Amino acid sequence: MKALLVALSVCAVALPAQAQHPRSPALLQDAVTPTKAITSFGDAALAVWGATDRLLGSRSDGRGLAWDTPTRLDTAPHRYATGTVPSVRLLGLEASDDGSQVALLWVEENAEPGPFQLDTFGEPFFGLSTDGGQTFTEIALDKGRPQDTGRVNLGVLAQSPDGLHVYAFFRTFLDTQGIDQGGEEKLFLVASHDGGTSFSSAVEVVPQVVSGSPFFTLENIALVADGLTVDAYYHDQGPLVPGLFQVRSLDGGASFQPAVFRADGLISRVTARDDLHVLLALEGQDIVTRVSTDGGATFAPSVTASTITNALLDMEHGITPSGNIVLAWIDDRTGDYRVYSSTSTDGGTTYSSELELMPARVANLAVVVPPRADDPDSVVISWQGLNALEPGRAALSTDGGQTFGATANVIEDLATGTAGQAWTYNTLYDNYLALANRDDGDEELVVGGFRPQSVRAEGFVQNGLARFHVEHFDEPGFVLCWVALSHAPGSFPLTFAGDPRNLGLDPSSSLFRHSLRNLSSFLAVVSNGAGTTPDIPFPLPPGFTFYAVAETFALSPLRKGQLSDVLEIVGQ
Repeated sequence: MKALLVALSVCAVALPAQAQHPRSPALLQDAVTPTKAITSFGDAALAVWGATDRLLGSRSDGRGLAWDTPTRLDTAPHRYATGTVPSVRLLGLEASDDGSQVALLWVEENAEPGPFQLDTFGEPFFGLSTDGGQTFTEIALDKGRPQDTGRVNLGVLAQSPDGLHVYAFFRTFLDTQGIDQGGEEKLFLVASHDGGTSFSSAVEVVPQVVSGSPFFTLENIALVADGLTVDAYYHDQGPLVPGLFQVRSLDGGASFQPAVFRADGLISRVTARDDLHVLLALEGQDIVTRVSTDGGATFAPSVTASTITNALLDMEHGITPSGNIVLAWIDDRTGDYRVYSSTSTDGGTTYSSELELMPARVANLAVVVPPRADDPDSVVISWQGLNALEPGRAALSTDGGQTFGATANVIEDLATGTAGQAWTYNTLYDNYLALANRDDGDEELVVGGFRPQSVRAEGFVQNGLARFHVEHFDEPGFVLCWVALSHAPGSFPLTFAGDPRNLGLDPSSSLFRHSLRNLSSFLAVVSNGAGTTPDIPFPLPPGFTFYAVAETFALSPLRKGQLSDVLEIVGQ
């Protein structure tokens, strides 16, 4: 799959079909952060974020339920000037499917003390890990860029599918007109053709652009890499010809063809999957897409997906494993901002009637899709409230964005204050992980998320009859579901038929052995993704705590299917 990282994140949609099982948050640090990212590969997940004067990271297995103590990923000392305010800003995180190569892009900044805290220094750095994100080798990306081009304040990172070619695309800004008055902007690219071990000198991609206001002119940059072919996209918000432009290199970033105008309007986004590049833009009052099926060489004419009648707040899009194009946007046609979605199943030729996902004021839209072609055809759309009292919400589709389940909080037990979600999908466990700030009295950085598959308990009262309900196990051919029990969470590798997953229960528990020896009492027949185990007596006292996990099986041939998260049950 071609590598893509956009300066804004992307996810999917909702209505009454599928559902998701949100999990309780895992705390990473007692502070929020403006820049953060999360990725997963195999049976591992990695969260990275910028702290005051360092870059921090934490690892988990693919389920993302328990996280290591955060460790520093960058190398000290730093070039912070005495008397300035230091900060580290994360710009990009990329990982190979197996985690053998993890790449980071970040900026180290100095800011003058005082009310404006104007940045006086901002240099990009690249970090490469070959041990799954445990340690990183650091490289300064300052070679060849003239010092009078100012500080780096925006950037994206992309890798070719084989990991050999790594590219960083960033914007620089030089304040030439005084505080909050504008300055000179440029776009540069640096390239590595040895897997990130060394980088070329910076190549100027877009000549100098002068901004006459405190707002940046060059925005929404994106980068798509396929070997030595590099497509850099940027949105020019200048007064002359505002719109989305593409700049192409066929020699690994050594030189670039002239910029080509691709889409009109003041808002635009870019995403890609294999040879499919999809441009999303607001042309007048029309939300349109332009699609390339030849890796960005040519684009079809614009296709209108929807026409808005009032203000557009945000829009994002994603491409599912099957090739569906899922759009999401926020407009205030009703006098209040709401989330809408539309999906194309024919490569962007036509779009479905729009769905209203959330009748509420929302912001910071995202659309997240699984990365691999053999992943489930699912998609998540997430958003947050316009103030700290509104929770982050998300909706899940398991049919490629055509229908969506009921919306749910990104963090299960949080009613307010979830902001700035970053998302990843774990291929091994089929679950979504969300890294988010929250502020419900205490500022914290936490990991939440959800999976479709769930198990719930019913009737666990003393001397009662109890049962388990399993839902959203919709993998075809998997007709039985076993509910395993244990006195405690733990580690139990599922080694049957080379399954690398972990059940998440303590197998030494007598309760685990009981649920294994008495399979008929803990098996549910699955029909349309759901089933219920037989009634069993529950003689244990109130307050007795134990844990359950559901897993499906197929019989011909015998093989394992989907897993639920670990469920904690307290007898009543």
